[in-house]
Amino acid sequence: MAKLLNTLTIHTKDVNCCAFSANSKTLASVSGDKTVRLWNADSATELSYSPLSHHTYSVTCCAFSPFGSMLATGSQDYTLAIWNAEDGELIKTMLGHKGAIRCCTFSSNSMLLATASSDETIGIWNLKNYSLSRVLKGPDSSLMTCRFTPDDLYLVSGSGYGDARIWDISTGQCEGMVEGHDSGTSGCGITGCDFSLKFGSADTAQSLSKVGESPRFLLATCGGDNLIKLWHVYTASAYSMKCNFEFVVSLKGHGGHVYDCKFSQDGKMLASCSSDKTVILWDPVKYEIIAKLTGHTRYITTVCFSPDGKYLASGSNDKSVQIWQIDDIRRTESTGRQNPTHAIGNSPADQPKRKLIRNWSIDDVCDWLKELSLDQYCEVFRYNAIDGIELAQLNDHTLLNALQIGPLGHRNKITRELNELKRIESEGNIPDEFLCPITRELMADPVLVADGFTYERSSIASWFDSGNITSPMTNKPLPSNQLVPNRSLKNAIMRYFGPVPLIP
Repeated sequence: MAKLLNTLTIHTKDVNCCAFSANSKTLASVSGDKTVRLWNADSATELSYSPLSHHTYSVTCCAFSPFGSMLATGSQDYTLAIWNAEDGELIKTMLGHKGAIRCCTFSSNSMLLATASSDETIGIWNLKNYSLSRVLKGPDSSLMTCRFTPDDLYLVSGSGYGDARIWDISTGQCEGMVEGHDSGTSGCGITGCDFSLKFGSADTAQSLSKVGESPRFLLATCGGDNLIKLWHVYTASAYSMKCNFEFVVSLKGHGGHVYDCKFSQDGKMLASCSSDKTVILWDPVKYEIIAKLTGHTRYITTVCFSPDGKYLASGSNDKSVQIWQIDDIRRTESTGRQNPTHAIGNSPADQPKRKLIRNWSIDDVCDWLKELSLDQYCEVFRYNAIDGIELAQLNDHTLLNALQIGPLGHRNKITRELNELKRIESEGNIPDEFLCPITRELMADPVLVADGFTYERSSIASWFDSGNITSPMTNKPLPSNQLVPNRSLKNAIMRYFGPVPLIP
């Protein structure tokens, strides 16, 4: 069961929104008392430069930039404020809306910010020069929520009428619409939405396995009909010019208006909060309730996960913010049973860090096989000189035909455990810009491509050799397949790690 760690009661009016910083160390909460408060997530103490006081009416929404340097807040005073997340200094106040700002959200590259407003528009803000770059005109109803698609090419919005729309960021055109939620007794349709970062095209590993298909993302919406709904959102690509919503399932469990819903960073849980004074944790794959949390005494208006998966925060009309510990629930529910090894200091964080796979010797590879109880294959791995560089390139075909590993279960175990090692390695302390977007591995020979992204040379060359003429990241056609060495990035990697062996 989730454990309630702390209840924060300094706000003097309704808590409207809360958000964790990218490093999970800071929690922001905003309130009808016109303040923004910042908390140490671990100790639940207020930071020395909190509260932030600038807005003249209720503060309705907040969001940290994915890169961690900025905090955005929106208000009923029609203004959008950008703050320095490190010291609380006000960077810029931006004007453009003619109604209350209901929601604010950053693009994943922290270059754009979108705001949904009661003036029936969405604002797209350029954060390089802090200007309003585009206004999207919605339906004749207050816009309550919005989110960028994980590839930052489109934006989904939800309105008081209950319709969800998808917008092309580059043109400002509405490319698709679906009637998502009834307004219910609350008279408000969609009040929250969020994308999973680990489903379909949002997950590089999955998206590359389905080349030739339109990008597909998993969206959750919630609203006044007491429901959470899951949708597959298909966006336009070189293979299809259409954007559309495909209904998946309705999640029923709340007894009142569902105000907010958020996916965990790893995509394994979905949280929702409601006027029934509960937070529900869902398994978004099995569509089952994992846990129901109670503690607030009035409507719960906002919910969010910390990116590291340790905490869940909720805010309520009872003027409080509650912080829940959920990492134990995550481990238990994902395995379906208690794992006692975690309780005795044997968690991944307590284990010594491995060196990078590409730096493994043949002996290291054989030691790894022994850990998997597959030491019968050490001899064939030694005979074929499989070191870390070669191990990283193995797939089922190579295991079967080149290494003559017959049992399917053994091949599956090797590829599954290898993929898990790569995932853990990519989620470690390696700067994200050092990882190839295709393989999520450290780049040895980074090259720039016409889509503006940098890739490992061998990976993008293989992409082109397979007949692809589109960008692996955007799915849009590339004007050329020229590869330009990114020497500055290569030098930065070498300074950080030392020389990186080239993958043949």
